[in-house]
Amino acid sequence: MQEPVKAEAEFTNKDIVRFLLEKSKTFEPPTNADAITSCLELKVRWFSHHEHNLSPKIRAYLLPARLEIGIARNLSPHRRKFSILHEVGHYVNPGHWESLAANDMLLDDDKTLRDYSVVAREMEANRFAADCIFQLDRFQSDVSKLPINWANISMIARLYDTSVIATARRWVECSNVACALLIFVPSPSDDSDSLRYSYMIASDSFKETYFARLPKFDIPNGSVVVQAFRDSIGYTDLCEQLPVEVNKQVRHFDMPLFATPYGVYGLMVV
Repeated sequence: MQEPVKAEAEFTNKDIVRFLLEKSKTFEPPTNADAITSCLELKVRWFSHHEHNLSPKIRAYLLPARLEIGIARNLSPHRRKFSILHEVGHYVNPGHWESLAANDMLLDDDKTLRDYSVVAREMEANRFAADCIFQLDRFQSDVSKLPINWANISMIARLYDTSVIATARRWVECSNVACALLIFVPSPSDDSDSLRYSYMIASDSFKETYFARLPKFDIPNGSVVVQAFRDSIGYTDLCEQLPVEVNKQVRHFDMPLFATPYGVYGLMVV
C-alpha cells in the first residue's frame, strides 16, 4: 500500500514577515508600514469615530471585504505604525477574520493592542507587528554587542522609529544577559500619584537565575518611582532599589527608571 504524501509545512508568522519585508524592499530600519500594506493591496484610511458609529476607544479596524484598514485620526506616528501592522497581522493570519459576515469589521482598541493582551488572536497580531517593526533577526544583530541601558535603548528606538518602551521590551525578550523590565502604572485610587507594580518582562537567563514573576504591590508615595512619575518624562538619573527575596535571601536590585505619562518602567540588568 502506497504511503500518503506528506503535506508541505505551513508558512509561519516569521516566514510571512520575512516575505513582506523583502517584497516591500525593506532591507534596513525603519520599517515602512504603508509599503507593506501596498504589497498586500490593502488600503489604509483615516477614520472619525462618528462616521461608523464607533466607540471612541476604537483605535483601528480591518474590513476584509473592502481590503481596508482604518486608523483613528488622533494616533501618534508610532501608534499608527503599530496599529496598521497589527491589522496586517489579522489579515494574513488564518482564522482571524474568515468567520466575519460580509462588510463586518474586526475592531481593535487600546485593550486588544496592548502588549500584555491574553487573547490568542491579539497576541498573534501583536507579535506579527513587532516582528515587522524590528525586522526579526536584524534587531538582535544590531543590539547583540551593545550593553542594555536606557541610553542605548533610546538610540535603537530612533533607528527603528518606534517607541522606547517597545524597544526595551524587545531587547529584554531576546537578550542573552540577565535583565528584566518592570512596569508600574497608576493605582485605581483617588490619589493620581499612587502607583502599583503591574507586570514584568524578563530574559530567559534572568527568570532561570532570579525570579519569573512578582506579586502585585503598591509603591509608597515617597518612592523614587513615584518621584519619576510625578516629575519626569523620559530617561532620568533616578534609580530605585527593589528588595526581592531570592533563594531565601533578600537581594536589592538596582532599577534605573524611564517615565512616561502612563507609568514608569524600571530596567534591571544583573
